[in-house]
Amino acid sequence: MALFLGLSSKQEFETYEETGKHASILKQGRLRIEAAYESRLYQTPTGVIFALKTMGWTDKPEVRKPTTATDNTLEVEIINTGLLPAGNEKEVTL
Repeated sequence: MALFLGLSSKQEFETYEETGKHASILKQGRLRIEAAYESRLYQTPTGVIFALKTMGWTDKPEVRKPTTATDNTLEVEIINTGLLPAGNEKEVTL
């Protein structure tokens, strides 16, 4: 687009795009070109992967650490039922 407009560098184009009199039109032009390229990306799986990565997606597994400490303590409450366990085999009666 910079060549079509007669500009001599991408830097000059970017300067006009940010502060120039027709900045909004240049931004729309850039978006149209990007949209044309993006529509072609979906013709191949590689293009789709590239587009998703450009948008922040990743193909690496994400390991998330817990944000709070986990308490893995098991609490056991012994309830007295009145019967005491036998100390040995001789104390057991059937």
